[in-house]
Amino acid sequence: SGGVWKVLGTELAGYSAQSGFDIELSDDGRRLAIGTWRLLEDSKHDGLYGARRVRVHYLSQTNSWETFGPQIEIANTFDRSTVSSSLGANGNVLATCTVASCSAYMYNVLTQKWERMGNEVTGGEDVSLSFSGNSMAVGIPNKDLSGVVQIFSNEEGSWSFLGNNIVGSAF
Repeated sequence: SGGVWKVLGTELAGYSAQSGFDIELSDDGRRLAIGTWRLLEDSKHDGLYGARRVRVHYLSQTNSWETFGPQIEIANTFDRSTVSSSLGANGNVLATCTVASCSAYMYNVLTQKWERMGNEVTGGEDVSLSFSGNSMAVGIPNKDLSGVVQIFSNEEGSWSFLGNNIVGSAF
């Protein structure tokens, strides 16, 4: 209040230097998704074997950040790509993208786990969820600096393409 920023919660521990390439907050600021990337030892691939994960936290009543479900393992690839993620407004729906695919997960209160919502959407590198988490925009860059955005809707547990490609142009 009064134009002064206030730190919420305590410092999050257990993250490496490759954390925070992608962060997302729920609308009320009480759920936080953090994309992480780290190299794994792999002598066959000169150490370029990367693991991508997203961890979600919530701000507890005691003003500390607590883990919200298990971390989501996204991909193990032989490149240095990062994770793109998006939270629905209430923080119960999470979408993730790496170089070639996007997936959405819904938090199951009974099992306290993130469960995949529908099929994987291929081709995207960036993702944004709607307020409800039932629609997803997927960004697909091209080498000529143009790109495409595709919109999907979750209908009966399956992501369906809506409309036409939204095609951008290079600057």
